[in-house]
Amino acid sequence: MWGMAVNWARRHFPNVVFYGDETATNLLVEWLGLPFHGNFALPFIPDALDHVRDLVKLHALRDAVLRFGPAWHHDHDAHFLRKPSDDLLAAPFVCEFRYTEVHNPMLFQQVRDFNATLPVRFPHPHTGLASGIMGGTDTENIVAVCEESVRIATCIENRPMFAARELGAGYWKSVLIGEMAYGSRWTHATGILADGGGTEDDRRKSGWWHIAGGKENYGLLAIADNLFRDDFPQERAELFRRWRAL
Repeated sequence: MWGMAVNWARRHFPNVVFYGDETATNLLVEWLGLPFHGNFALPFIPDALDHVRDLVKLHALRDAVLRFGPAWHHDHDAHFLRKPSDDLLAAPFVCEFRYTEVHNPMLFQQVRDFNATLPVRFPHPHTGLASGIMGGTDTENIVAVCEESVRIATCIENRPMFAARELGAGYWKSVLIGEMAYGSRWTHATGILADGGGTEDDRRKSGWWHIAGGKENYGLLAIADNLFRDDFPQERAELFRRWRAL
């Protein structure tokens, strides 16, 4: 999936960079030779919070915006199969899709119950912005939300609550500090897909593909690999050659 992500991103964007720790950088950049335009180290994240994955996304997006101006983060299993429109590229904030309590009442209940336990709380969650992709041209507010979310999530008062590892907690804690924190700032963000995620037909027409929860679906992964082989045969062959040599 990393090979697909970086090659499709390079097809559409002039500057594709990687953020990771030393282990990830050695594997993906040095050993597998994935063709990022640059790579940058993430700041230290306490081991107690390493299950709150959106801390990484927030740090990376903030740093990219401060370095380069308007920027997007997108997940390694999320791909633009076609070039995004100029309107999308110019939007203040882009997300995968918007969602509310109507679309996912259980998630909102989990997030709100957790937020209520925090000594330092986030704004009351009312809208989520699915973050397979996130970013845009509103650089001032993007940096502000990233910094505020990291501050609240890592402050000493909240550390015991964020460090607890209840089943599935890393996901909905990440949703609170990322997707719902952005939703509080951009109630009218531009979604690639219809609210709630749309239908499979909407996804195909959008040219955006996010494998997401399908990473254990071998049929879906085979389709993805076929797309990678058809679009980037030489790059795929080189990637697998390097992988076999590890």
